[in-house]
Amino acid sequence: MRVGHHHILTLIALTALTGCADTAGYPSSEPAEPELETTAESAPREIGLGDGYLVWESNRTGRWRLWVRDLAGGDPRQLTPDEGRRLHCCPHISPDGQRIAYLSLPPDQTGYPKGGAVGTMMWIRPDGSDPELLLAEARNYYENRAAVWRSPTELIYIQADSRTALLDLDTRRSSLLTRQADDNGPWLIDSTQTWAASGRGAFAPFDRRRRQVASRSPRPGCQPYFTYDGRRGFWVVAPGGPIAWLHLESGASGTILRKSDPRLPGDLGYLYFPMFSSDSRLLAFAASDEDHPHFDADYEVFVAETDPDTLEMTGTPVRFTHHPATDRFPDVFLSPLPLGRHHGEAPWRWTADPGGSGDSWQWSYGDGASTTGPTGEHLYRKPGRYEVVARSGGQNLRGQISVSAPEPPEVLSISVRRHGREIVIVFDEAIDVSAMIARLQSGSTLSRHSLDREGHRLILHLADSLRSADHLELIGVTDRAQRPNTLPDTILNIEPALWPASHERIEFLWESGEAANLLFDPTLDAETAVTLTPRGKAHLGSTFAMRPGGGWFEVPEDSSTRVSDAIKKTYEVSVELVVRPDPVPAGRRGVILTSARRGHRNFILEQRGPRLHFGLRMKNRGEDAVPSVRLMDLPPGESSHIVITYSTGTLKAFLNGELVATDDSITGGFFHWRPAPLFFGSDWGGRHTWHGELEGVAIFSRVLDPEEIQESSRRSLTRIAARPAIPQWTVRAVLESCSETPTLQQIDPYREALSVCRYRIEEVLDGGDLDRTIRAARWSIMDGKPLGIDSSDSTPNDPMVLTLFRDNPQLASIYLSDTLEPPVEGPLFYLQSP
Repeated sequence: MRVGHHHILTLIALTALTGCADTAGYPSSEPAEPELETTAESAPREIGLGDGYLVWESNRTGRWRLWVRDLAGGDPRQLTPDEGRRLHCCPHISPDGQRIAYLSLPPDQTGYPKGGAVGTMMWIRPDGSDPELLLAEARNYYENRAAVWRSPTELIYIQADSRTALLDLDTRRSSLLTRQADDNGPWLIDSTQTWAASGRGAFAPFDRRRRQVASRSPRPGCQPYFTYDGRRGFWVVAPGGPIAWLHLESGASGTILRKSDPRLPGDLGYLYFPMFSSDSRLLAFAASDEDHPHFDADYEVFVAETDPDTLEMTGTPVRFTHHPATDRFPDVFLSPLPLGRHHGEAPWRWTADPGGSGDSWQWSYGDGASTTGPTGEHLYRKPGRYEVVARSGGQNLRGQISVSAPEPPEVLSISVRRHGREIVIVFDEAIDVSAMIARLQSGSTLSRHSLDREGHRLILHLADSLRSADHLELIGVTDRAQRPNTLPDTILNIEPALWPASHERIEFLWESGEAANLLFDPTLDAETAVTLTPRGKAHLGSTFAMRPGGGWFEVPEDSSTRVSDAIKKTYEVSVELVVRPDPVPAGRRGVILTSARRGHRNFILEQRGPRLHFGLRMKNRGEDAVPSVRLMDLPPGESSHIVITYSTGTLKAFLNGELVATDDSITGGFFHWRPAPLFFGSDWGGRHTWHGELEGVAIFSRVLDPEEIQESSRRSLTRIAARPAIPQWTVRAVLESCSETPTLQQIDPYREALSVCRYRIEEVLDGGDLDRTIRAARWSIMDGKPLGIDSSDSTPNDPMVLTLFRDNPQLASIYLSDTLEPPVEGPLFYLQSP
């Protein structure tokens, strides 16, 4: 069977569409399989990787064990001892290279639950000696990441109860880092205890004092982790690559290695399992020949040199395994050089004092210059990579110098945050603002400024909230080079957030699946993001709006509770959203939004036929406990901006900024409200599903005034109107054949898949001419359940809507099965409805 995969980069803030767990990655409790046939594994050519070693997981003996190989070459050797049918995973090397921590899992572990697998935490020396139990119970975070070294004597890990802890290896005592487990975890925390990462694909700030993670929307892809210095995160963006980096403080990002990168062998371009050495000078990863399964595909391990300051690859990846088994989750250690590895910006002066031999050191600086003396000192005037050598008697000390071209700092992004009270400017390098002049052309007061701990992010604090566009003048900003480079005097356009018009007492915000959806949380003193989990056939549309499609979206408990608690305190509420309903049969009921759990509902927004209704709980029980009011008729197929407000005794509804309904029949407060989850697209338990698109959702614990509503409506509808129209066709067609629907094991860890099908067009109802035969991607697995595609029915289908696949960026990280033979010429389409 052949399963093809085609994926590109996207941003989707949905937890169930991200993450890369190996949910069937281990053999079952059956007898061990015979050892696979091996091929020669020759030593890599000499390319100056340095001294060190590589460790990885392999099932080449029929059981998952850790294997090790020196960077200089030699034969690979099994590192961890045979332990019956127990399974070894998650290797991570201490920063001094002396120990390797790993998990030993029980033999009945045939798959990883989303919360991770629980086993025993072990450590071992790189020569295989002194294996030792560290922790009787520890877990990984939804794939084979289980530990972060804070120092050679401190290890961050995840407890069996999903809370994160720090183990002191000298005393063997643990201390909790996170106060409690949460829905978006479990979390691994970086060595600086500033950032956290989860198997769901999120990188989020960690508040050490409060012992809490400030949630962020997951990024598409999986296997997020940190560099040892805590400056950058890295992860696999989509199935098979690319491998990308994220500057954690500034939010800047880039690509390290692309899928099917030309620097890789032509048959090994499907990428996974990245890990940087503790000094960020080597990247280890594995690649296969377009074969996805993490537990039986022929992945081979590579190591590449990288620039520790940028994570950019500086050489060609070197292949370290040549075996038909699955080799995965490598880690790599590079021994330090006596004279170190250094980086500067030309012109850059380097000095060193090795001590020991008086005046007898002979220095060679790698650019043709040399000196003799007790210390080395040299000015590098040109960009390049240099090897410096100090010789004395029989000693040869080496170091590496990397010099980049002189460039002034560059502005990467500008944003307005904290309800308009902060302007955040991100630069591509650390800056100096000691001589900076910053002023807004409007005359608004900048009360103070600050830099993040790395100096990449300038934060300007305003005395009053910024409510309209302005211009910021920056003078005297420099970088931190030995000879500073100055940013030319600059005027930057400052735009406050387009939507919503106000953030005052806003308790819930979800603009779209590609937006940051950040909301300031005063209890954390940080911004947090809401993450939505799609259930059933729920998915995102081409504009990253929610399309429940017969399913629904769930909101995590902590975000839902914040909404109900805040509204209950004020007895006021405003609900704002943009809806685009599908045509609704008369008498059909669909729930757009509700706060409910079994036996209890706080509020409900629903559509009955064309009519919109809103209900609020006013009593504890009884038929009239949640009185409902008819608000308006919704035009099908059109985007409508809706706002509903309530304060004691008065309910109002606005359509596209205009007041359309006022009702005084509901009186009372919200004393009887209880914490309850938020659902979009259905009632509690998936009943009364609603069909259409939903975006721009905001919930306030106050009543919005008419001017705010009009402004927010104008902004929302202007943004929607500015979107380019994408071609669309409505057709009747016959399904001729379909690609094989993959199994969950084949697409593991993903729980959604598309399959490419061949259709014969019988009639084009709208949209222009099409070829007689086309191929279209359609959903074949959603929320972990196969949908069942019957290609034996030769009668024309009901009218179906098609768009071009390339016009649907929300599909970029979804697994795509394409096994059609022979292939169909022409573009790939997307069948809009599941």
